[in-house]
Amino acid sequence: MILASLVAAAATAQTAAPTPATPATPAATSGQTQPRKLAITNKVWTGDFDKLLERRMLRVDAPFSRSLVFSDKGKERGLAAELVRDWERYINFKYAKQLGKRPLTIYIVPATRDKLLPDVAGAM
Repeated sequence: MILASLVAAAATAQTAAPTPATPATPAATSGQTQPRKLAITNKVWTGDFDKLLERRMLRVDAPFSRSLVFSDKGKERGLAAELVRDWERYINFKYAKQLGKRPLTIYIVPATRDKLLPDVAGAM
């Protein structure tokens, strides 16, 4: 199915006539809105729990294994993944007044065992 869609996209791309390049003017682009982008870069960040709640994002390193963290049909599963999700629900329930309608999100970063401690020490 994916292969068929790629072949169809390639066929339409080859048959489409090339459009002439026109320089973009500020007046022409000011009416158009740029799409919003999700910033998921791994920036080094350290801080206390209050700043963590303001940021509303927490990364958790977890060892990649068959029982702790693994991906099943695009969903994180395993013992550590379930514990992290339970912890996320608990934090969002306990600090509901501070968080308002924007809950804290915990991202699970699977890593090999040799990279766990260096990643945590480096605040990644």
